[in-house]
Amino acid sequence: MRIETLVIVQRDSKVLLGLKHSGKKFGGKWNGFGGGLEIGETLEECARREMLSETGATPKNLLKLGIINFHFPTDEQNHEVHIYQANDYEGKLNTLRDFIEYREFTLRELEKISHQMMPADKYWLSIFIEKGCFRGEVYFDKEMKNPKVNIYRVENLD
Repeated sequence: MRIETLVIVQRDSKVLLGLKHSGKKFGGKWNGFGGGLEIGETLEECARREMLSETGATPKNLLKLGIINFHFPTDEQNHEVHIYQANDYEGKLNTLRDFIEYREFTLRELEKISHQMMPADKYWLSIFIEKGCFRGEVYFDKEMKNPKVNIYRVENLD
């Protein structure tokens, strides 16, 4: 199982997402910022490093809200993703590496662009925005389009 982090910046009732370059994995999708845990690194260090390397900005005040296990029917290694909320960031967002655009969305706007996001995001984003904790399992089909999703609220992530 590959351990990863994902950071989404939420300021008030809006969340900041980036639109991935089409040549990148999950290109053309609005997404948060993250990647794989390196040896000797804590999850929080990984979250900060990944957002910085992808955007040029460092997340502030990280709060872990979710853990989702993603299962793939292909050669792709399964992922355990630790999802963090940041209430702001330091630095200037750049579009040179992974993203072509950044935008802040309200919950209503997120619902309208859900077809441009990862297929399972719509199942946990409302809990995330409410600062609720959640866990889940996502099982992808071979086309990566119609996952079986089981996301549920928890009191804490211990």
